[in-house]
Parts: sequence; structure tokens; C-alpha cells
Amino acid sequence: MDFCARCSRLDIALPSFISHPGTDANPRLDSPIYNLGTLEDLKEQFNRCFLCRLAFRAFQFGPLKCVSLTELHRTTIFATWINALGPSKEQRLKSSSLCILLWPESPQIPPATYKVIIRPSSKVLPTQLHFSRSPHHTLLDYERMKLWLKQCERNHTSCISASKHTMPKPTKTFLVIDCTCNCIVRAPDHCRYLALSYVWGHAQQLLLTQWNFNILTRAGGLTGQPIPQIIRDSMLLTVRLGERYLWVDSLCILQDSDAIRQQSIEDMDRIYVHSLLSIIAGTSTNANDFLPGVTTLRVWKQICEHISPNLTLSAHFDYKDYLEGSIYSSRAWTFQEQQLATRLLIFASNGQVYFSCKEVVFSEEVVCEYEPGPDAAMLEGANLVKIRPDPINFWTTYRRAVESFTARRMTHEGDILNAFSGILRMICPERKLEGIPIPVFDLALLWQPRERLRRRMGFSSWSWAGWVGQVHWYEDRSIEYFHQFYDTEQDQVNAWMKTRNWIVWYSSWGSNTKSRTYIMEGPPWLCGATAREAEHQERFAGQPRNFLPTTSLLPRRLDRLENQRQHIRYLQFWTLSAYFDIKSLDKAAVIPYSSSGAEHTGDGLRVFVLRNKFQQDCGWVLLDEDWVERVNREGVRLQEFIMLSEGCHPMADQRPQNLQPYKANHLDDFKQFNAMMINWRGGIAERVGLGRVMKDALVHACGRDMKWKEILLG
Repeated sequence: MDFCARCSRLDIALPSFISHPGTDANPRLDSPIYNLGTLEDLKEQFNRCFLCRLAFRAFQFGPLKCVSLTELHRTTIFATWINALGPSKEQRLKSSSLCILLWPESPQIPPATYKVIIRPSSKVLPTQLHFSRSPHHTLLDYERMKLWLKQCERNHTSCISASKHTMPKPTKTFLVIDCTCNCIVRAPDHCRYLALSYVWGHAQQLLLTQWNFNILTRAGGLTGQPIPQIIRDSMLLTVRLGERYLWVDSLCILQDSDAIRQQSIEDMDRIYVHSLLSIIAGTSTNANDFLPGVTTLRVWKQICEHISPNLTLSAHFDYKDYLEGSIYSSRAWTFQEQQLATRLLIFASNGQVYFSCKEVVFSEEVVCEYEPGPDAAMLEGANLVKIRPDPINFWTTYRRAVESFTARRMTHEGDILNAFSGILRMICPERKLEGIPIPVFDLALLWQPRERLRRRMGFSSWSWAGWVGQVHWYEDRSIEYFHQFYDTEQDQVNAWMKTRNWIVWYSSWGSNTKSRTYIMEGPPWLCGATAREAEHQERFAGQPRNFLPTTSLLPRRLDRLENQRQHIRYLQFWTLSAYFDIKSLDKAAVIPYSSSGAEHTGDGLRVFVLRNKFQQDCGWVLLDEDWVERVNREGVRLQEFIMLSEGCHPMADQRPQNLQPYKANHLDDFKQFNAMMINWRGGIAERVGLGRVMKDALVHACGRDMKWKEILLG
């Protein structure tokens, strides 16, 4: 077997992977991108070409199972040479190795999310930097891991955050496990400790309580106790790494003290930020699982091809690809724990351990710990999933965080905001309300479901926290309008907030309405400014200009509600209300992602078209699929929509209402409002769905005229 005609163009041989520091003249780095064919083509060459076989195995049997055998013809594989340290001239001058980058292009795979790095290994160059290492350790190599940690502590200034020296201990009652004395202790000053991030599952847990506190805090107090296996392994790992203290939630938080537990939850971000190293138990399904390689043997999984006696090629993946489909990555609490930690020691499903910090990723199967420069491919993979504070691109950062977090599941639904609070504090120091940052409040209200949602009790319907299931935000062309005036995303979003909104938001907890302050002053102002008279009349001609809340409105209506609904956060505001008929589109209907319409209508969702009193299309709304039957069975076609903000989209966009009569009224753009469909329960409105209404359609609303109206949204 050799290389096929397509793969031969890469000129694969051991010398091809070697670069010479000090020179930038490696011709392979100027070579083009090669099309290796579809996965079906690679499968046909499986027994005739080394690289085709390796690539096919990597994409079919690697960690990302996204291509079925019946879809091989739709996925094309591309390849190119890359410098191990990165593409810049400075990085090329320092590098001693090259790699081959493979990536797929397919309708099923989001762009720039999945790659495979082909690295060589050779008996004649066993320590060549950025070459592959053959698996041989069945137990952990602690000396190598200590070297990784030492490299980071010595060389990575960004990993030594100034806040670590100025912030106090993570909590006032901060406890850790003393793995030497085998007991729980109060953390000493300047405590170096590891933190464990794992899945509790349904395993029986030993919990720290007021009843056993005196027992477990005695020297040797943990000896003989029914400690879950994953915690036992983590304690042993801590000692073998030369450290003494370990933080684990079940044993370091007093579980039967509501005050201490709540304080620890609120300080969870500081607990992981302050940790020397966080152990990511990515293979665990419950607390009784082992950490592979600590007390049990592990099996390395590496996809490779032996080309010659002195050359083996192996396929390497990002550690995120191994975590992606794990039970660990399906749990909400672990998202925050993984994101907030400065340094991670990741146990992945391929039997290997990875070290990841702000500046580098180390892997057991790649020779790279002897060089301060990071392996570019591995670091890029880690950065794809890492949420970092970015004031300039705050809106994108926030969206990414919420979209990733809401895809995960919780055992105790009431902890939804607690499990996200550390992330929010990290990316947004300003005030938040129900998980929504006040500086982008109007924009953040425009979230949409990615799947069928169900209500989460105890939280407001207008916040994503009030629903179970993944949400996201569509690209808004009305923000793109500001690209011509402002360079940064922050400035563009600020401009949108100032010019596309009119609502003055007031907000209060239902439980606060009987306080003396509320009775005297009404609901507190949240955000928003009163529109000027001219601006208001241009937007809503002939409508009254009321913005102040009615003080007695919420207390009166809460008297009629069940107790649970009296303890959530309410929004009180004035805006325009209008009624339209809704009609379901065919299940296969798709609105382009870029048009602020529904990306797809699967997963229990359905797009409904809005129709005016002449039964002409004038907007859309994305709803739960159950509404199809409700509309047909109960005849509830007429629904109320409240206007939230302005939007506009190019006429070229294909939309479900693209033939509606209002299209001709504007030469360049559709003039639309972001609109929320609401239902009323006991005098309180609740969000049902979100969509768009054509601005000119408001004068042709169904059933009754449009109305400037005070809304209580809960």
C-alpha cells in the first residue's frame, strides 16, 4: 500500500514534517489546500492509500459521530500543511515541526468546528517537538503532569491573575480536604488547592453536615468513610502531584446549612478561579466511577497508520471533541466549573489526560512540554470552547455562553441561575436581571428556542431562565446597519440600544409589592429612556405618550394569583399591542438563519405566519408545535402581540411573508418590529413566542385596533 494520486500531492515523508528554526523558507507552508475527495472516495481507497485509510477512520470512528454511512458522499475532506507553532512569520522562524491539517465540509457540520491534525512519530526522532507519542502508559505519568504545571506557573503570566493576590478566600467558611491528614480542614491562608469537577449522578454521596462535621474535621476523620471512588482517586492524584489540599463540593460545603450553601454557590466562580488546578472528570457518569490511570489501568485509543519502519502517522483531535458527547458535558453545573478554572487537567474518553490553561494545551500523545511556545492546533481547539471576558465583543460572548449553557440539563431546576452566576459575573460586571445583562436588556429579550421548551417554575417567562431547553439568538440585520458607522461590536450594539428601542422598563419582585417603598414610589426603574415627542409620533403616530407605571397595578393583580407566581420577577412597561391571526406553515418550511427567522422548524417547533384583517401575510412567530393542534381544535387563531423594538431586513431575504403587500412600500428594507406573542393569566402576561411584525401592518390589525397599553409581564 502507498498513497493515492490525490494524497501523493502532499509529498508525505518523514523529512516533510521537519522545519528548521531560523528559516522561513519551508515550501510546504506555501502549498495550496488539497481536496482529498469525499468520505465515499476515501472509503473506496481504504485498502490502497495510507492517508485515505487514516482520514476515513478518523472521521468515521473519531469522537465526532456526525456523518452517517449513507451520507459519505456529502462530506468533502480538505488538507493542507501547517506550522506547529502558528502561521505568523515569528512563529514559523521558531518552529521545528510541521503537521497536516484535515477538515470536513458538509451541510451537516458547522464550519470551523471540527478538525483532525495528522502528526508523525518516528523511532529515530522520539523527542522531536510536536511529533506524536505512541501510547504506552497504562497508569498516569505524574512527573509529566508536574512538569506541565511547573511550565505554566513559571512561564504563563496571564495564568497568574492579579485578582488571585487581591481577592480574599473564596468563601468566609472555605473548607478543603487535607489529603495528607485525611480530613476536612479550614483552608489555611494562601492555600494551594486542586478542585474536582465531576458528575454526581445517582451515586450515594458522603455529605458534610452539621451532624458529622466534628467527625470529618478530625485528623483521619475520612478514614473508613464511604467516600465515592472518584473523590478517593482525586485525593490520591492530589498527593501524587505533590499537593496537599483538594476542594470537592459534597465534602467542602455544609450541605444542611442553607446560608452557607447559598454563599458557596454565589462564590463558586472564585472557588474555581482560585484553584491551582481543576480536575475535569470527563469520563465520569457518576461519583462512583474511577479516574482512569490513578488506581485502575486505562486503555489509550489512538488512530494511526504505520507507513514505514521509521514513520507512523496518527490522527489527533481536540480534547473538546472527546468531552462534547460525554455525560459530563451534558450537566449544567460542570459548564461553569470548566469555564472558570484557570488550569484544567482533563480526563478524556480516549484514555488520555490533557492540561489546558490560558496559554497552552499539553497532551500525553504530543511531544510539546519542553518548549514554552504553545502547539497552535491544540490551543486553537481549546479556545473554541473557552468563554473569556471580552468587553469589546461582550454581546457575542454572552450569546455563546447562554447558548452553550442552556443545552445542558439540571437535576434541581431551581439552581439554573446559580449555576450560571459565576459566568455572568466574569463576562458582565454590570447589573443583571434573571440572567439578562441590563446594558443589552432589550436585545437579550429577543432569544428564540432551538428545541421544544417547557416552563421552569419559579422564574419569569420573559427570561431564558424561565424555560427548560436550549435557546439562541438569530443574527440581527438591524445591528448590521450600524457597521458603516462604528468599528466595534460594542459601539454597534450601543447604537442599536439607543435608536431602536422606546420601552422604559420597570421591574419588581412580586414579594416586594407590600413594602413601604413600593407603596410610596411604585416599581423601581430598570432601564430605558422616555422617547422624545417627535420620535414617538414618527414611530407610533397618534398614540399616547405614556411611560410611567401605575403603582397599584401589580399589587392588585398579585392578590388573585397562586403563591408561587407572587415570588418571581415582573416587568412593567408601556408599549403598542396589536392582534393578528396566526396560521401554521408547512413543517418543512425554513426561514434563513440570517434573516432573524427560525433557522429550522424541527425539534418540536413550528413557524406561524401572522395575518392582518384582510388575511394578508404580515409577519411570523416561532411557537411550540403543540400550537398547530390548539389553533385547529380550539380555534384560537387570534393572538395578541406586543412590540419590543425595531428591526429591518433587506427585501432580498426569502421570508414566509415575502409576498405580503407591505413589501412594496419600502425600496430597500422591510420595516419591522420585534414582537412577543403573549397570553394573559390572572391579569399577568406571559411570553408564548417571539417573531416579527411588519410596521405598516399595525393599522390593519385583526379584531380590534392597535393600542398603547400598559403590560405586566411575568
